[in-house]
Amino acid sequence: MEGRKQIAVFATVCLVLCILFAIPNVVKAYVPANPLPSLTGNQLEDIVHVAESQIGYTETDGGTVYGAEFKNEYGEWCAYFISWCARKANIDKSVIPSTGSVDDFLYYGTKHIAADGYIPKRGDIVVYGDSTAQYHVGLVTGYNSKYKYATTVEGNLSEKVKASRTTWFKNGRGISISPAYYITPNYNSVAPAKPAI
Repeated sequence: MEGRKQIAVFATVCLVLCILFAIPNVVKAYVPANPLPSLTGNQLEDIVHVAESQIGYTETDGGTVYGAEFKNEYGEWCAYFISWCARKANIDKSVIPSTGSVDDFLYYGTKHIAADGYIPKRGDIVVYGDSTAQYHVGLVTGYNSKYKYATTVEGNLSEKVKASRTTWFKNGRGISISPAYYITPNYNSVAPAKPAI
């Protein structure tokens, strides 16, 4: 009888230690890079500020807080990042979808063809690829008129959230891609702000 009690105590201690050592690794993937900014009610500015607050985030063991929000923590996450930022900025799914698919962004807001010379605006969503396939998505934070490039915040660039520019690059498939479209969401600049959580 005494031996069974010792085994039970030992098993309990092992279980507690396993949980204590496992929790930091599990929780780490679900923590945003930085605290979220307070919302102003101006959805365009709020999503840009939320996205910028996440610069520096790195995926943990292939998982991200952005994918986890949509029940796919290990999926490709550039689109999840934009959707996550939209939800944290109090932007409805009818304006920016909750999705892991880059293609889905083409059906929201006003679509501009990059090759037609559209000048991107702050708050636009840039969709990389071509007219037949889209591979990556980011959020425009500004435009440099002198050198003609947009500045962006993008998720899943070398497994991180990074500030970038809209220039061509090679994706994981070895394909060179550049902006195919810019999407201007139907932001509501007078929506009531909710406190950041």
